[in-house]
Amino acid sequence: MTPREHEVALTMVRHAHTSPDEEDRAAFTREQEEAWDPPALVTQQQRVTWESNLAEVVVTNP
Repeated sequence: MTPREHEVALTMVRHAHTSPDEEDRAAFTREQEEAWDPPALVTQQQRVTWESNLAEVVVTNP
């Protein structure tokens, strides 16, 4: 990864959420609502694991 790609990936690992917020969910169509899995929180341990594996990521296509 380029330094910028690494920076973005690291920010996502550290701060991103897996579920839409209430405002986003309010705009879902019926089909989207039915297809969306229940919210699942990302644990701190998952974030630590992902961050520790980030050095192994290989970008194969720019």
